[in-house]
Amino acid sequence: MTDRNWIDFVPEIFSTEDLDKQLHLLEDFLLSQFRELNLEKLQQSVDLFMDKTTDYRVAEVAKIIGVTERTLRRSYKKYIGCSPHMFKRIVRFRNAIDVSLIKQKRQNITQLGHEYLFYDSSHFAREYKLFTGRNPKTFFNEVSFLGNSIYPYIFF
Repeated sequence: MTDRNWIDFVPEIFSTEDLDKQLHLLEDFLLSQFRELNLEKLQQSVDLFMDKTTDYRVAEVAKIIGVTERTLRRSYKKYIGCSPHMFKRIVRFRNAIDVSLIKQKRQNITQLGHEYLFYDSSHFAREYKLFTGRNPKTFFNEVSFLGNSIYPYIFF
């Protein structure tokens, strides 16, 4: 609903003193302003960010799905709870700690970082430190699983 729509509507609602008619006018106006929530574009952006083979920039994703960067940022804050950039970082981190990789105890941290689209090994190490409080090698050496759990745990 734009301010202009409301400004144009106000005189109409107060043109009558009949409360039932005012209520009916208000209800019709609000229904005319209602836009059904369509999260299809948001889902498309999530799918693009979750693509393990391409490191999409936020601007690229916005262009691909046909929205502005600002709209994309607002949608992420509202429906996902973080910025698209932070979402990208979280997805990349989660992909890098994929259970199969942890179970294999891969020791080549640089290779693992490049495989999951980190720029270099120091970028990879910074992201791991941010999310886990540990460097990647320490993280992979300390991680364990409870029973048949597919989710890794670190016990302090």
